[in-house]
Amino acid sequence: MPPSRVRRWPVSAPVRVRSGRGRHSHRPLWTGQGGCRIIVAAAAGADRDRKRRRGLPMDIDSYFGDIRNSIRSIAIGMKITLKYCFQKTVTVQYPEQRLSLAPRYRGIHEFEADLCIACDQCAKACPVDCIYIDKTAPRKIDKATGKATGGELLRFAIDYSKCLFCALCTEPCPTECIHMGKLHDLSSYSRADTVVEFAELHKKNQRTPIPLWMQRNADSIPWVRDELERVKAGRLATTAADIPKVK
Repeated sequence: MPPSRVRRWPVSAPVRVRSGRGRHSHRPLWTGQGGCRIIVAAAAGADRDRKRRRGLPMDIDSYFGDIRNSIRSIAIGMKITLKYCFQKTVTVQYPEQRLSLAPRYRGIHEFEADLCIACDQCAKACPVDCIYIDKTAPRKIDKATGKATGGELLRFAIDYSKCLFCALCTEPCPTECIHMGKLHDLSSYSRADTVVEFAELHKKNQRTPIPLWMQRNADSIPWVRDELERVKAGRLATTAADIPKVK
């Protein structure tokens, strides 16, 4: 049979190769063309392992091969390190310096309660069930005013200890009353403070919560003061101009 037609099948039992100290190394071998080379390579590897365990000198090729591999590994690591040593730093001294966010950045939500009809579509789309909605009666949009009328919106809350900021809640909203904002830091001292009651914020004419860092740095940092005034005034940070047009 020509060598090209020799079929390789695994042997029925593993071949034992002496590996030192009376132990055997079970190595899966293949019959057919090249089988002898595989057996020789397995035996050579077992012999090299035995010499290393016993502290015996290895052959000259293995010795210099290990040195070559060590130098190569160190050179690769130093190349990456030196590349970053001479690059321009990108560290931003936040919050003294303002971060540059992408147009479609997904931050803390901005909620327009006067447009919400409490249809629960956002809560159903949420993969982690972190949106809670409650109302007294059905709500609908008044065509004359463009505002939601009907029952009272008792609660619209988001638990940010569970939120993934995936923006899936904004997709099915029929009135587009919920948006992904630009604020990204909502630190707090307790887990209960991570649950934001947007219905209560609406009573204060706010559409997004005010983080602690914003309250503490508004007097000393100009851009933080401007951002705090925007949040207190209920102005949205996400507008149509923030969304790039798809060509």
